[in-house]
Amino acid sequence: EPEELPARLADGGGTELNAPMTSWQARHGSSHGRGEFPAYEDRPLLAVGRAGAGWSFAFDGAPAPFDRQRFVPPVAAACAGARAVVVWSGLRTRHGEPFFHLSVARGGVERYAFTYDEGKIRESGRIPRTLRPDQYFGDPGDGTDDAERALLAAVGREFGVHLPRQALVHGRLHTCTGRSWTRPPKEGEGCLEVRVHVRRPC
Repeated sequence: EPEELPARLADGGGTELNAPMTSWQARHGSSHGRGEFPAYEDRPLLAVGRAGAGWSFAFDGAPAPFDRQRFVPPVAAACAGARAVVVWSGLRTRHGEPFFHLSVARGGVERYAFTYDEGKIRESGRIPRTLRPDQYFGDPGDGTDDAERALLAAVGREFGVHLPRQALVHGRLHTCTGRSWTRPPKEGEGCLEVRVHVRRPC
């Protein structure tokens, strides 16, 4: 159920959903106040709801930049006692190389995954034939827009899930903040500290 998602997707702390709001309200409301956080803490603000029989979704419409070196999929941590599917698509990105990630887990264990990035495919586990990445990214001349549409349709058929696009764009949905998908820097790696101070008008 959507009410369970904060406990599955966050690192302790908040285990409740925020009140329903539009995507604009969620983005701008979350920026009020002040805070200090390292650059790798790209904790996503997720709109949540139902995605079909037995499925809930958590959607980030404005994700942080994809960091291939520090990317840590949240799929295993999110699926204790259940199944979880993670999709991160940057095939239409205007900055950097297009990328796509899919991972599937059950009972806290990742079953299979693949990432397409910099024109290469990295995969693990036994990926179902309908989701094999080589059939979507086999020809360097193929458009990534077509690959995204085909892959998302294949994921929907494989798991019987769908996202309510109208509600995501125009509706009022509950939200929660998830754990970062980027690991902390290792010894010797750089890290930028960001301080945000927002002054409300009098």
